Amino acid sequence: MADLVAWVVELDDEHHEVVFERSEARARVRGARKEGASARDVKARREPRLDAHTPGPVPAQALLDIGWHFECARCYHYVDGDGCQRCADNAEEEAGHEVEWVPPVTRGQDVWCSEACHSADARERAARQLITSAARAEVHQVLPGAQVETVFVNDGTAVVWLRVPGCRGTVRYHWPAGTFRVQLRDHATLLAALRRPALETWESEGGAVHD
Repeated sequence: MADLVAWVVELDDEHHEVVFERSEARARVRGARKEGASARDVKARREPRLDAHTPGPVPAQALLDIGWHFECARCYHYVDGDGCQRCADNAEEEAGHEVEWVPPVTRGQDVWCSEACHSADARERAARQLITSAARAEVHQVLPGAQVETVFVNDGTAVVWLRVPGCRGTVRYHWPAGTFRVQLRDHATLLAALRRPALETWESEGGAVHD
C-alpha cells in the first residue's frame, strides 16, 4: 500500500488546503468533504516539499517557506515569508525613509506580522481570558444551576449566554454590569431562580430586563 503524501487541494482561487493521501482522487475527495463541496469541483496537485510533515497538520512556517501567505492572527494583515507589507509601509512612513522588513512570527499554524504583534496578541488574549473567567465565576455565584453556553468579550466587558433551568429561551448576563436580559415569557422563572422579589425587574436596579 502506498504511503501518504502531500497534496494541495484547490477549492477556489483563494482557498487551498493541504491534505495527506495516497492518490489524487482520494485527496480531492477528502479536501472537498472538509468544505462540503463535490470532489468534481476541486483540483489537487502534488506538493513533495511538504511530505516530511505527514500526516499533518503542516506548520505555518513550512507553508511560508514555499510561498504561501496568511492573515495575521491579531490584525488580519496579509503576511508572507518576508513579512507584512502594510506594517513595513507604516514603519517607513513614520521613519521617513526605507526600513528593513520585520520577519513574521509563527507558532504552529498561527502567524503574526512581527514579534511585537505576537506579544500584543498574547497580552490581549490573557486579558480576555481573565474577563471570561471572572464573568463565568460571577454567573455561577448568582445562578449556580445555569449552564454557560458562550462568553463574548469586547472592550473590557462580557456577555454570557446561559441556559437556565425552567427558561425556554437563552438568558444573557452582562458583566460587570450584573444585569440579565431575558425573554418576557421567562421573566418570572429567572426571578425565581435568582430568588429576587418582583421589584427588581429594572436594569437600574441590577435586575432582569426582558426583550
